[in-house]
Amino acid sequence: MTDRVNIDGIQVDRILYDFITDEALPAAGIADADAFWAGAAKIFADLTPRNRELLDFRQELADKIDQYHRDAPGAVDPA
Repeated sequence: MTDRVNIDGIQVDRILYDFITDEALPAAGIADADAFWAGAAKIFADLTPRNRELLDFRQELADKIDQYHRDAPGAVDPA
């Protein structure tokens, strides 16, 4: 089982959390890891619904393309 860190309502893989907190943030000059994770959690919370909408739309398009190819098997006429 993957070791995860629960921080600000998100679960982060321990290896990723440690890398970001101990190496990436200090190398980028960001001293407040807690503020970083709080900001990341807010971004994820804000964008997750839109991401879900876009993934659903992508699936709809893929389903339509698949249905087209089932209905019209064979080579596609480039004209």
